[in-house]
Amino acid sequence: MLGKERSMQLQQSPAPTCPTPESGSSLPTRTGNLTAEPADPANVSSRQRLELVALVYSSCTAENLVPNLFLELFFVLQLLTARRMVAAKDSDLEPNPGVLDSLESPLFQSVHDCVFFAVQVLEHQFQVLPYLDKGTLKLLAENERLRCFSPALQGRLRAAYEGSVAEVSLAMPPSVQAVSVQPETDNRANFSSGRAFHTFKKQGCAETGLAQWLERRPAD
Repeated sequence: MLGKERSMQLQQSPAPTCPTPESGSSLPTRTGNLTAEPADPANVSSRQRLELVALVYSSCTAENLVPNLFLELFFVLQLLTARRMVAAKDSDLEPNPGVLDSLESPLFQSVHDCVFFAVQVLEHQFQVLPYLDKGTLKLLAENERLRCFSPALQGRLRAAYEGSVAEVSLAMPPSVQAVSVQPETDNRANFSSGRAFHTFKKQGCAETGLAQWLERRPAD
């Protein structure tokens, strides 16, 4: 009966459905099987607050009020691909979207909220995305969560990928797998403060991490 009702709802709504975990994807543990919780836009809590925070965050990025655009993009992609493992017996228990929508409730407490925020930011910052290399655009255009949360954004990314001429391979040579360090110049003595030196090192690690993460990331 539940399956029949679900089928009727899908026929009435043209919105795409989110992928569900495959039956063979659960991982055995001492406390039971774990499965990846699927991100679902219907289960986003604090939607209005997330939209506002995404708008403010995107405005700061657009006005160059962030230390490193590359680092911020890495952060957004991490939210887009966030995973939460839950017990198989609890995988069907979804929170009520309206219960936690209050000023006192913390944000980013569910995978649904993380993906929703990331998609909002990517929509606001779309003018930057076509400048990414073709391999990265392909990964984004084929991302199932983008199809689920924003089919329009996925279509724009697919068009950007098809029109891209930046033939950059994700299989990077060893020379770019790590940031080159020059001991003569890349040391504390050549920076105005310890904080500036720490920021420099952090940016270098972030760039290396994103390059390696994109190389390891599967197409889906």
